[in-house]
Amino acid sequence: MCLALATPVAAQGADPADCSYGICQYKVSPSQLLAQAETLVREGRHREAQPLIEALRQAPDMKLQTRFLVGYSASARGDFKHAASIFKSILTDDPNQTRVRLELARAMLNLGQTASASSRRTRV
Repeated sequence: MCLALATPVAAQGADPADCSYGICQYKVSPSQLLAQAETLVREGRHREAQPLIEALRQAPDMKLQTRFLVGYSASARGDFKHAASIFKSILTDDPNQTRVRLELARAMLNLGQTASASSRRTRV
């Protein structure tokens, strides 16, 4: 599966399929798109990552990774309530996601819910 992405930012490792008016369309694999979105989020470039994350929602095999990245980005922006909600939703679907559980505990700590955070960490 390839996803088409129109962006002023060059997609890493992708060849432009069509460029006009300073906007290029790239065809990238979901894993390439995920890697680029993760890099942008880690660098704190959440606005730039947003269209990539939205495009990832079209890739059925990337559902878990996309949801995690949305939660991780929310947490990095300080929106711990939204992050916790997403992480809880992921854990409802798959309670064996250790990294998600740790990120949920971190979000809960930042919300001042220390007892809940401690409970989440001890289940890891």
